Amino acid sequence: MKITNTTFKEVLIIEPEVHEDTRGFFMETYNKQAFKEFGLPVVIWA
Repeated sequence: MKITNTTFKEVLIIEPEVHEDTRGFFMETYNKQAFKEFGLPVVIWA
């Protein structure tokens, strides 16, 4: 997962890493540790 700062203070670009093979693809859209390192909320409301 790649998290990039922007010129806007509260806006980040979050790009998931896509893993692909003959069966299809998988991507991690949430990573608690990565979000925590960037100071993002780590709680998902259900």
